[in-house]
Amino acid sequence: MKSHSSGLQPLQTKHLPRWVALVVALTAIMASATGLYDTGPGQDSSFIRFVNGADAQIVISNNKTKGKLTLSTQGASRVSSFLPIRPGVQMPASISVGNQKFDIQVVAKPGEFGS
Repeated sequence: MKSHSSGLQPLQTKHLPRWVALVVALTAIMASATGLYDTGPGQDSSFIRFVNGADAQIVISNNKTKGKLTLSTQGASRVSSFLPIRPGVQMPASISVGNQKFDIQVVAKPGEFGS
């Protein structure tokens, strides 16, 4: 059989059953592996970011996880990056500005981006 200019030869029909068997076997392996892991949450992710509109540094604290985020008054550091949150669940937090502290509840709809 002649080779093409690329150096590859066309698929011979006598090898076709082998290729079909290989494709079927790979498809069966992939289908059986699909059920091993959960494909993810039933809802879209939600995201929130915080913006410092005060004249002083603010600190946002998560009361449950003890996480803390500090936002300054300078340029891009006034705004946090988008943080993933669980949609539809109230997430308690505290915002401290100077000597004042405010308790808040953050809630987002599935797929929502909030500031």
